[in-house]
Amino acid sequence: MLDWDAFASEVFEVQNKIRQQPKVLQVHLEKCLQRFDGNVIMNAEGTSGVETHEGPAAYLEAIEYLKVLKPLAPLRSSPLLQRAALDHI
Repeated sequence: MLDWDAFASEVFEVQNKIRQQPKVLQVHLEKCLQRFDGNVIMNAEGTSGVETHEGPAAYLEAIEYLKVLKPLAPLRSSPLLQRAALDHI
């Protein structure tokens, strides 16, 4: 069974890493570009894919944006906001 608290912490850490080092996501998206076959992006194993409307153009646009994006300050965790979100769902 998935540990949702651990998963939430991992997502939070990844978000902050990308905020502080946008090039990390740029490198990842550049690797993903190689998996496109037309507008279909294949999984890493090449065994299945998802057809996209935009195709690789959306990835290229995001990569260009990340090239000029300046690093941002990390987000801070807020127990009160986390509680409010849990109450909401």
